Amino acid sequence: MDATIEGVAHVHYLRIIAKQVYPWRMRARTAAELADVNRKVLADLLQAYMELRLAGNPAVLEKGDELLTALNGVFAVVRAPDARYDEVTEQVGDAQRAFVDACRDDLAYLPKPWQVWRLAWWGIRWRNWRRRRGLRQGA
Repeated sequence: MDATIEGVAHVHYLRIIAKQVYPWRMRARTAAELADVNRKVLADLLQAYMELRLAGNPAVLEKGDELLTALNGVFAVVRAPDARYDEVTEQVGDAQRAFVDACRDDLAYLPKPWQVWRLAWWGIRWRNWRRRRGLRQGA
């Protein structure tokens, strides 16, 4: 998630540079530094995506793919008019929210419907109930 936020912030920075500074007027050192930052941001983004591909569940992977596609769209509209840029960044925000919701559902520690029928689950609940009842009676 940090990589996508950093990527959107970097695209916004590139957009400001494209509006305020003409690339042909940039010094070679400034252009090289900007290229290094571009490589770092894209490397971080791809590393986060590959880690997701390595360990993510299918629902999370699907939302991660949608988020990466939306983020690639933002990189494509750096020099677009403001309305188009705002529309694409809104799509990235929606994709990030969907991704976080998918991750939240995947990491939920509440029992799933199929786990209610597990004997171990009920055994833990029974032991906790007896322990709490004993604490109340002993106090």
